[in-house]
Amino acid sequence: MVVTGTVEFSLEECCQFIEASPGRYVFLEVADTGCGMSPEARARAFEPFFTTKPEGRGTGLGLSIVYGICKQNNGLIQVNSEVDAGTVFRIYLPEIESQATVSREAVVEGPYPFRGGGVLIVEDEAVVRSVARRILEGEGYEVMEATDGEEALGFSKSQLSRVRLLLTDVKMPRVGGGEVADRLRQLLPDLRVLFMSGHGEDSLWPDGLHYPATDFIKKPFTVTGLIGAVRELLT
Repeated sequence: MVVTGTVEFSLEECCQFIEASPGRYVFLEVADTGCGMSPEARARAFEPFFTTKPEGRGTGLGLSIVYGICKQNNGLIQVNSEVDAGTVFRIYLPEIESQATVSREAVVEGPYPFRGGGVLIVEDEAVVRSVARRILEGEGYEVMEATDGEEALGFSKSQLSRVRLLLTDVKMPRVGGGEVADRLRQLLPDLRVLFMSGHGEDSLWPDGLHYPATDFIKKPFTVTGLIGAVRELLT
């Protein structure tokens, strides 16, 4: 079942939401009569890569992308679910009083509209690469990607000319993230680097090595965690 409508939140009603603001919202409610979710699954429903499906039957990316879209548009999302009693999702987005207009001068031609800065993602896991790209493109960043370090180093300087940030896994076959960062900085001296790994930061840099203009994010990352780390480096 799908329901749409409008609602106005008072200051008191906003207390039930985190980061909510008083005002009018439009909402979209989607409900089913399926198997529902346990409290544990419900608490992790919006985490990237979390899924209750068997291996090979799903990636767990859908709800994390929906959550990211809501946050990017100053919206909210609510879930109510019980085992054997179905699930209800409700999305709230701030109501817009006037029709949005788009300036033609703001439209940039080309395969990668350059809005928030160029990001090169280097990651050998397709799922991680895909979710990172969707999150960053949703924020307006121009995104390129490489399946491993060797492919990233094969890009020409002209291809990399608008890249400001390298988002790279640390441990990859053949060429690791550290070497990719060092060699790309020979072409792009002002390149920022955001390393990512499923291991802790301390275990990756046992000698205390820290690259300038770099940061680290642990996998699996959250939507807000990735956006925040990228924004901090590109500010």
